Amino acid sequence: MRVILCLCTILFVTLGGVESSPAGQKKGLVGNLKNPDLIIGCQCYSVFGKSSRNPSGVIFVSSAGDRETWMNIDGVDTKLQFVSETKSKGGVRVGSRYTERYAAGAITVDILFIVTSVKRDGYGETTRFSATFKVRKGSRFQVVKGSGLCGC
Repeated sequence: MRVILCLCTILFVTLGGVESSPAGQKKGLVGNLKNPDLIIGCQCYSVFGKSSRNPSGVIFVSSAGDRETWMNIDGVDTKLQFVSETKSKGGVRVGSRYTERYAAGAITVDILFIVTSVKRDGYGETTRFSATFKVRKGSRFQVVKGSGLCGC
């Protein structure tokens, strides 16, 4: 009886390990941008998680003027087209929320931004934020948490 119980436990742990390992999971849709030339000038950008934990590896970049926006989706740096936005009443301040929607073919990206700090000086304004990205490509879907900033 002990042998059967041991074998069942080993089998359960082994199968559970296969399912929970990164190699056993499907690859996510969102990755780091591959082209560093996309990250220049006055723009907004975001990284995975908190920016202090991952200073390299930009997952989202959008230029301030013409809204040229890029994300690496399914392994490809993809140019996204702006679709719509909502803004908080009262302007940009800590705690304000706003959303943006982008699309490219079968891809849609919905982003919720929450302002975490605003710094104004003689050069302009820098806004830090946390973000939740909801990315869809066909029947695939991924939610990614990020953080970043907008400014020059």
